Amino acid sequence: MIELSPGATLLVVFAAVLMTVMAGMRIGFSLMLIGVISLVVFPSRPLFLPMAETGWNVLNSFVLTAVPLFIFMGHILARGRISEELYGATEKWLSGLPGGLANVNIVSSAIFAALSGSSLATTAGIGSIAIPAMNERGYNPRLTYGSLGAGGTLGILIPPSIPMILYGFIANVSIGSLFLAGVVPGILMALAFMAFITGWTLKSPSIVPALDHAPSWTERLLVLRDAAPALMLVILVLGSIYAGIATPTEAAALGAFGALLITIFKRRFSWRGFKDNLRDTALTMGMIGLIMQGAMMIAWTFHVLQVPNQLTETIAASGLNRYVVLGVIVLLLYVLGCFIDGISILLILTPVLVPVMAAFGFDLVWFGIILVVSIEVSLLTPPVGMNLFILKGIAPDASMEDIIMGALPYVVILTLGIVVLTIWPSLALWLPELAKRN
Repeated sequence: MIELSPGATLLVVFAAVLMTVMAGMRIGFSLMLIGVISLVVFPSRPLFLPMAETGWNVLNSFVLTAVPLFIFMGHILARGRISEELYGATEKWLSGLPGGLANVNIVSSAIFAALSGSSLATTAGIGSIAIPAMNERGYNPRLTYGSLGAGGTLGILIPPSIPMILYGFIANVSIGSLFLAGVVPGILMALAFMAFITGWTLKSPSIVPALDHAPSWTERLLVLRDAAPALMLVILVLGSIYAGIATPTEAAALGAFGALLITIFKRRFSWRGFKDNLRDTALTMGMIGLIMQGAMMIAWTFHVLQVPNQLTETIAASGLNRYVVLGVIVLLLYVLGCFIDGISILLILTPVLVPVMAAFGFDLVWFGIILVVSIEVSLLTPPVGMNLFILKGIAPDASMEDIIMGALPYVVILTLGIVVLTIWPSLALWLPELAKRN
């Protein structure tokens, strides 16, 4: 047994994960390896039986069944070209605004986020359509890639959100309440992104080409007809959760079935595409499952060593203001996000941070939103900003400097969003509290 202080234990575990990842090991296998080593080395006796139980419990959860179902729904909609119709409808209605297609990117991403629950799917789905169109028309590259990277982050803030499901499962917080809490911050973040784009465009009009054709009302109504089934699916999935008719897992199943019906109705269903969707879902879920297994093993070791309790007692005894503690935690998430993907951070640190936040009197639903916004930042910060690499993959000829520099202003906006939510927590908690009263 190796005896370390809570802080030293956390430091050693994260240092080991970083070393293995930087050596080229995939994050899922890295977490599994460090998880097994932690269960053997740190406790007074090897925890082989809890290791097996942890692995089983992670995958044998009704709540977590929502994750592959939402992933499956996202794949169906992407392969069924639903994202193209959403983008086309948004373009007809909003391309006349200052910023043109850059603002269209934000709104389209927000809508697709409500269908996919994934930042990577949102970035890839909207980016694959927007990048060729914007490059062809001569948009500033930093405006193009920045708006798409930022819009993609809305995929995990606007419900349904896969990280919110994982956080709710680990923290034992209502996922329905988390979904409700993400609505207002998600809309405000989207509006803040659009305000920045509009201001940048008004200051430097040359970054956006002139609109070559003003859509008629007939064209706008026609594209709405095409996008209506997807919009109705959003209302059906989220409405069933908020009305208390369905659990998130049941709503995810309803959404996946509804997505299948849409593709059949639009005559885009094929058995080959269906099999490809199942394969892609299995691959994505397999990756998430490996990360979850390893992270939960590490979290179980922390629990056995009472790291969360000892850390809470140490911080409380220090006499630090609770907002200073929150600031340090957010800064820690930012730094870790430069090297480790957001889901891994969430899975490892949630069991450690939740007792600390509860002891300092923070609402755990509200903290879930703060955690998700912090993870959004990690999607835009190098060297492991996943949205940045998705954009580079879509546009291999793009300059990585343009992609990174285009995304950095939105990191500042997201940080200001955390400050605003800290000053006015009711922005996140208003809808959940309203739902409880009703």
